[in-house]
Amino acid sequence: MTAAPRPIVVATVVPASPPAVRPTLAPVVRPVVAPPNPPDAATALVRRYIDDLIAGDESGAYAALGGTSSDRSLSLKEEAFLDKDAHITSIHVSRADASGATIDAEITSTRGSYVATFHVTSGPNGAIINQHDYIKI
Repeated sequence: MTAAPRPIVVATVVPASPPAVRPTLAPVVRPVVAPPNPPDAATALVRRYIDDLIAGDESGAYAALGGTSSDRSLSLKEEAFLDKDAHITSIHVSRADASGATIDAEITSTRGSYVATFHVTSGPNGAIINQHDYIKI
């Protein structure tokens, strides 16, 4: 008897599929929001201090100096010439660095024109005016 034919086994090489490519997400770019510019914040504080004095708000003015109305070591010197008709004619930063900013303000009132200089520094509760003086021009 003849033997049954044997099946022929043929090895087929199947090429490996390329590794799956995972799509990568683009990095999320978040805009950098800068903190308020210290000289701008210092200018705003000085403006608020002067406006408080013009409006007769001594508590607000004392707060800008880092104190309260019961703090006798603080002086609202500019009350000597500020009145309800006073206004700031110009204000600018004359110096700013890590220790603070110096702000010069020209102010006109019914008593005349004045230049006031304010030094603003960081206190434990935020920016404060720690030195201020004025001259009549």
